Amino acid sequence: MPDEVRNNVTKQIDQFLKKTIPSHVTEKIGFQVTLKDNRVTLAEKRACFTDKTRATCCDFAQLRYTDYDNRWHLYWQRASGKWWPYVPGKAATTVADCIREIEEDVFGCFWG
Repeated sequence: MPDEVRNNVTKQIDQFLKKTIPSHVTEKIGFQVTLKDNRVTLAEKRACFTDKTRATCCDFAQLRYTDYDNRWHLYWQRASGKWWPYVPGKAATTVADCIREIEEDVFGCFWG
């Protein structure tokens, strides 16, 4: 993924995640963003239920970039741990489109 694209997606994802967590729980819940190759994986991070000194992360969305057409594709994680393409009602080809679909979560794929 080109550096310009990487910087742009990082900025947009950071803005989205900052406004997602209510201010009264920011110390208890956080997010982890992992960038690898053409993928951006989003995970919710919180203290482990049985041991508060450890953190646990749960992946909930993945954006994948394709160089040949400069498009983003949204994926959701099934209970099996495999990533499946998310098929939205509206076309989602940009980072903003993918964020919109995650926020709306019509099918309960991302936030349950």
